[in-house]
Amino acid sequence: MRGYARRKDGNHDDIRDALAALGWDVIDSYQFAQFNAGFPDLIAIKWQFVVFVEVKTATGKLTEDEILWRRAHPGAEHRVIRTVSDCVFMNDRFGRR
Repeated sequence: MRGYARRKDGNHDDIRDALAALGWDVIDSYQFAQFNAGFPDLIAIKWQFVVFVEVKTATGKLTEDEILWRRAHPGAEHRVIRTVSDCVFMNDRFGRR
């Protein structure tokens, strides 16, 4: 079922740009949720790692659709990122060789 166009969180562009600056290939996928409810905002790829990223503000919570999407893809790497510092932490976890 087709939904409505999605809005970006205020920190979305900063987080996308921070991941790209850390060497991640970033697919801006926040609009995909209008076709697949709960789909993450970003797909970050570096070497063999693919991470589905949900961008949230400091107080933002996952929606029911986002929770259901994550449960439907249990083998995938999922991260909620709120700040540029979270991007650095994710890079330390997955992105360094």
